[in-house]
Order: sequence, then structure tokens, then C-alpha cells
Amino acid sequence: MKLFKNIITIVCLLLLVSCSEDFFDSITEVEIPEHEPRLSVTATFNNNIRKQRVFVNYSVGILDDSPNARRVPDADVRLFEDGVLRNTFTYFSRMDGNSNEEVGWFESDDLEFLPEKEYTLVANSDTYGQATASQQLPTEVPINNLTFKENGAVDIYGDRGNEVTLEINDPAGEENYYSISALVFYRFEDQDTKALIGEPVPVSPVDPILEDLNSGIFLNDASFNGEAFTLRAAVFFEKEEGQLGFNYRRAERIRIVLSSISKDRYLFEKTLSNYYDNRDNPFAEPVIVHENVEGGSGIFTLTTPSEAEINL
Repeated sequence: MKLFKNIITIVCLLLLVSCSEDFFDSITEVEIPEHEPRLSVTATFNNNIRKQRVFVNYSVGILDDSPNARRVPDADVRLFEDGVLRNTFTYFSRMDGNSNEEVGWFESDDLEFLPEKEYTLVANSDTYGQATASQQLPTEVPINNLTFKENGAVDIYGDRGNEVTLEINDPAGEENYYSISALVFYRFEDQDTKALIGEPVPVSPVDPILEDLNSGIFLNDASFNGEAFTLRAAVFFEKEEGQLGFNYRRAERIRIVLSSISKDRYLFEKTLSNYYDNRDNPFAEPVIVHENVEGGSGIFTLTTPSEAEINL
């Protein structure tokens, strides 16, 4: 009987508390600290390209509703090789036809990167301070053999495409990271024009070791470090399209690009892909995108590509 009275008392107390106005209120006021703008730098340099671009903006707070264009055209951007000044970048801009906004970047040509050298990118602004990042050129890994088989592959999603197989010798004693892309060259003909045009085509994993991220196909050598390895992927394109004499084109050859990338580039692409995959999921954990810029935010990377072609 005493136990029953205790239960009745507890239930009554819960009912009284639940009548409180704030009992079911799940809103918690959080004071957001004031944001201090810093430089945000993006530079992904490719050693096969002599003209490189650096994008320099400034960061804003989470509740900032200012326009998207946050350029810093008066920044001073320089590249150092083993501590010695190598290049100074010049600011350029143009109007974007899609957004009707001005797009700006810093540019320098005659750039070639050497192995075992350390390259440091430095951006300075009187308003937003200094941001720096350093990288070394990844080891070049050539494609030893490339084969192509029309409609010979089924990717990890069950779609049938053309199979490309490439063999590589992974360097031993170091962590290596790669990306894979493809370019198909079409012979284009119509009543007035004949030309050979190269177009990028979709690449999809056949081997589960390949990671299909938002910006392309990537992998690391954790499971085959220092060994010969064969990669298989599916590429999607039509060998012939159009009507002869009227916007007709025929695929003549395919170029596969195997790019050696830095660990920073791999982690950046992987976390950025995870961020986009999770951003609309209220049950997913937040993703912090990898950065390597000190004194600011952003990413600076170097890439060493190798290429192989095969006639179709």
C-alpha cells in the first residue's frame, strides 16, 4: 500500500512539472562568438601545366549573409622554393556569364616543380593577415601497360561500360595517393568543319579499392605498398555519334591520366566528398574538411601526372 502511494505521488509531481511552460522547450540559446576574418587560399598545382592559379578570399562568420564574392585583389601572393623566392603572382579577373559576378584569381606562368624541393605558398594581406602552406612534389608513377576492352566492365554500381586496365609499380617505403581520369579524342566532322577534339569522360570503379568521390576516382596504396598493381575501371562514352556529314564524331583514342597526389590532396577530396554527402542528413555527424593552410584556411597541393594512350 505504501509503495502504491509513493507511485501516485511521483506521477502527480511529474504531471505538475510537465505543466511548466519550458518543460518541453528544446531550444537552447547559444552565443556565437564574433568571427575574425582570415585569408582563405586554394591552389592545386599540376606539374604538367606551366600557368598556375591561386584563389584568395577571406572567411566570414556562420551567420554572415554578404555576397558570395569575397575576393582579396590587393593580396601579395608568392611561391618559395626551399626558402628562396621563385615566383610572384599577378591578379586577374573576369565576369562569370552564369552568375554575372566578377571572378578573380592570382596567376603565374613558367612554373615547373622539382622532386625533393619544398614549395611554400605565402599570401599576405594588410587587412586579413598572412596565410602559408608547404608541399613537396609527389613521386611520378608511370603507367606500365594500358589495355582497353569495349563494353568489358561492370562497375561497382552494376553499370556496364568500357574497361580500362592499367598496371603500375608503386614506390616502396612511402605513402602514395592517386587519382584517375580519362580523356577521349573524337574525330569531329560536319559539312564545314573537321577537327580532333578531346573531351573528359566519366570514370567509375570496377575494383572496390578505388574510391568514387565527388570530384573523381581516388585511391591510396595501403594494401599494395611497394608492389606491382593492376587497376581496373569503367569509362563511359559512345564510339560513334551523330549522322555522317552532320555533327558526326568518332572516338579515335583514349588517354588515361594517373596522377600522383599528396596526402593533403587525398584527405581534402575525401573529407570534402563526405561533407557534401552528409550536409543534408540531420542524423549524420558533422564533417571537418581537411586543410593545410596555416594562419588562415584552405588547401595547397602539388600533383605529378603520368599519361598513357591507346587507339580505339
